Amino acid sequence: MAKTLTSEGQVSIPEQICDASNRAPGDYRSRAGCLAARSDMVVPLAGLGGGTGNGVTPVMARSARDAGAVTTAAVVTPFDLEGATRNRRADAVSNRLQGEADCVIAFANEEWINRFSGDTPLFDIFNALDRQIATSVHFVVARLSNPTNLTGSTFAPDCPSV
Repeated sequence: MAKTLTSEGQVSIPEQICDASNRAPGDYRSRAGCLAARSDMVVPLAGLGGGTGNGVTPVMARSARDAGAVTTAAVVTPFDLEGATRNRRADAVSNRLQGEADCVIAFANEEWINRFSGDTPLFDIFNALDRQIATSVHFVVARLSNPTNLTGSTFAPDCPSV
């Protein structure tokens, strides 16, 4: 992993963020693969834009797929006020995840917060987002766990353990 971190935990060199799986130590990837090997489905959930979610999520998704698990990544993108750099990084990793995971569910903080009136407490907005993420992931897991729910689909795995 990158050695230069800012106080916010994000990698200082943007190019390194999108190349995290190539730099991840083999031991980490093998441990992630061992965890994924015990599951039929893995759901990495992360906030993107900084270093941790950007670096770990693609590694987890690739390790899970390599271990044979169906992988659905759920990610949250930064607010516009967090800056163009964080948003570019989040977009790059979100695009990369399209190739690492079987399914990617993205939630945009900026779009989510605009659904509420200006006097709604931030705590309530984030609680609502947490519920939406849980509901969305549950929906995908339920559909993939029961192949009869995928009528007409060529992608109908048997996923008894998540």
